Amino acid sequence: MYRLISALGVVVAACLALGCGSSGEDATTARETVATTLTKAQFIKRAEAICESVRADRIAALNSFGKKSSARAGAGDAAKTITAPSLNREAEELKGLEAPAQDKANLASLVSALSKMSKAFENGSSGAKTAISVLPQYQQDSVALGLGKCRQP
Repeated sequence: MYRLISALGVVVAACLALGCGSSGEDATTARETVATTLTKAQFIKRAEAICESVRADRIAALNSFGKKSSARAGAGDAAKTITAPSLNREAEELKGLEAPAQDKANLASLVSALSKMSKAFENGSSGAKTAISVLPQYQQDSVALGLGKCRQP
């Protein structure tokens, strides 16, 4: 149990370390419904805005949650109530983007990885190991898509 909580802590710490600096200004633009295929540059801009916005919201919620609960009880609850829904929201928002043709498969794989991580964290801290095992695929897809700001969920 201690290892799972520690693993969850590593994931949260990674999110905290990589999630700083978003102003959230592009988030509204990123969430707009896209009726036509985006250019590569437009796709990257909107996808990264989604990643930054959702990550910033998740970090704020985790920080607030951490101040209100004990570490022992908090890790599993935070995974279920904050991390899982946040990863699912990110997956849904990215899924709503119309990627350029050459990027559709990588986007689908990235969204699938986020969904798998979300489902794993729905099990609380016991799902952390499963979620972490999906991380390399997520990172590979984010690199393939050119999404530098999305390398860590």
